[in-house]
Amino acid sequence: MRDSTRALVGWTRGQSGLGYADEHFSPISDLDLEGIARRLGCLLRVAPLQEGVQELALPGIVGPPTITVNRHLPAPARRLALRHGLAHLVAGELEGEYDSGPRFMSSVHDYMALEERRADLFALVDLIPDRELEAAVRAHHSPVSARWWMEGQIQQFAADWPKDRLEDRARLRWELYFDQGTRPA
Repeated sequence: MRDSTRALVGWTRGQSGLGYADEHFSPISDLDLEGIARRLGCLLRVAPLQEGVQELALPGIVGPPTITVNRHLPAPARRLALRHGLAHLVAGELEGEYDSGPRFMSSVHDYMALEERRADLFALVDLIPDRELEAAVRAHHSPVSARWWMEGQIQQFAADWPKDRLEDRARLRWELYFDQGTRPA
């Protein structure tokens, strides 16, 4: 899964010409995210959705694929939801197929499914860039305190995530960082 996330990030950078999950430019602005979505033929909207629904992704069956993020989410949660939705788009999960239907991505969705784990990791790679992880590794002298730091960073964007999701995504983000060979000496 880390390899597929890395591939999605690389593809997004190449297609958009923007610094998604880039050491110097991350986190990119929500306006830049909208530009990426537009270049990929997708509409990205922020609108009211029912309580508990973070995003609604509609495949491009009749018209372009559309990702709608709940306007009522706190700003940090909206930033996560926008990137999470973009991951589903980049992964090809919103391509219009006759039997495709709306996908509701909420805090009660099957968040341990491969697609959801990958979408969360894709979002976190931009929101918590490697330079912040490098500083955290230097500042925290134990793996336990570094893990707590990461969980705290993620909670800024996902305050309502259950503990198992939070721990899983923190572990995945650390693994992706260390897999890249960017661990400081």
